[in-house]
Amino acid sequence: MINTPDSFSGEFKNKIDDAGVRQQVEGKNLYELTLKNKGGLVTPIIIEWTFVDGSKEIEKIPAEIWRTNEMR
Repeated sequence: MINTPDSFSGEFKNKIDDAGVRQQVEGKNLYELTLKNKGGLVTPIIIEWTFVDGSKEIEKIPAEIWRTNEMR
């Protein structure tokens, strides 16, 4: 198990509780998405998840997400 580096806890986020996150996702399928800010505009990300049973869920990620890797 690798813990999250302290440098990943930015100005707008609390320090990540790695043990708590691991406990919440135990036994679940996980997917990793990579998003790129090609246009350079700071905007929230809106994702609509559609599940096998046809139900949908909308997740809104605030614009501050782009500050996490500002130097890349």
